[in-house]
Amino acid sequence: MLVTRPGGQETGIMALLEQAGGRPIHFPTIDIQPLAAEPVTAPDLAIFISANAARYGLPLLHDRAATRFAAIGRATAGVLADAGVEVSIMPPSPYNTETFLNQSALQEVAGLDIVIVRGLGGRELLRRELEKRGARVSYLECYRRLRPERDASAELVSNDRALFDVSLCTSVEGLLNLKQMFQRQHENLLLSLPVIVVSDRMRDEALKAGYEKVVQAKNATPEATVEALEGVLKA
Repeated sequence: MLVTRPGGQETGIMALLEQAGGRPIHFPTIDIQPLAAEPVTAPDLAIFISANAARYGLPLLHDRAATRFAAIGRATAGVLADAGVEVSIMPPSPYNTETFLNQSALQEVAGLDIVIVRGLGGRELLRRELEKRGARVSYLECYRRLRPERDASAELVSNDRALFDVSLCTSVEGLLNLKQMFQRQHENLLLSLPVIVVSDRMRDEALKAGYEKVVQAKNATPEATVEALEGVLKA
């Protein structure tokens, strides 16, 4: 199985795959580069979009004694907990923006100062919906995502055959980067193999990009992705 998570974030899924008898190959399709963002006086609520947002953004929040913390996803909450931060708002599976916005704690936010901690760029849905509810929302963008300068064809194809049976992607950007990192003559080889994705949005983008066998895991946790892989292998 091809694991495309960024470097340093693949350990959990790789270990589970090995325990399940698989032979995972780590081939990151996103590089994470911290940004020199300005520190922010902590708001009423700080929302961390990803584990990377927690790693690089938390040190930039000053005077946060009165701040409530929210995390979208178990891994993000885990990074905050390791730093001694109590997470008071986290959505249920599938741990996405839509389920996050349905949380009762986010229904009455008029007049609150909210900072969304994230990477450079991304969806505007969360900010838009919170502003509709009367919150004052700003971004703390503390890292950027880059496509690695690697030739997937040279590393993952031999004699016109892929060295993996299925790929795992956990973001739309990583999914699309994987396709772009293959040489044109090997794109169809990649697209013909099963790809495991972790959200409705990723499934739609994968089909649009030409992936022929798209399998959606219940969420982005290592356990859910391994379960999806086992389903692929039994099919």
